[in-house]
Amino acid sequence: MTQHKKEEGALRCPYEYGLKILSGKWQARILTAIFFYGSLRYSELKVKLKPISDTVLTASLKELIREKFIVKKEKDNQSTRGYYILTDKAEKLIPVIQSLCRWSTEFGYRVSKATPEECVACGVRTGTLDPFTEDCRQ
Repeated sequence: MTQHKKEEGALRCPYEYGLKILSGKWQARILTAIFFYGSLRYSELKVKLKPISDTVLTASLKELIREKFIVKKEKDNQSTRGYYILTDKAEKLIPVIQSLCRWSTEFGYRVSKATPEECVACGVRTGTLDPFTEDCRQ
């Protein structure tokens, strides 16, 4: 039995599946970055999500691909020139991330500047704020 199958068996309800995806430090940040910028290559993700390590980024991307939240598209049939885009499944998760960001801003977490280390979902809240460079407060 694979680790993935063991994890599926341990989940007791659909809510836990959602938590599993959003509870990792980088999953929601990766999804948000791809949503905000439309599509990103590995090297672009690495820059946007600094200080993420290559090992963690690679593992996170594999997990998101396996769970069908992102797909890797190849440019000109060259796997080294690929880029990542969201699937419909991930697009439907974005409003959940936005709602969680609004709730967190209202009832708890406050930052003065949005950086990848602190917050990448806030920019998705308005659709205009670059969550990697702009002020996170409303």
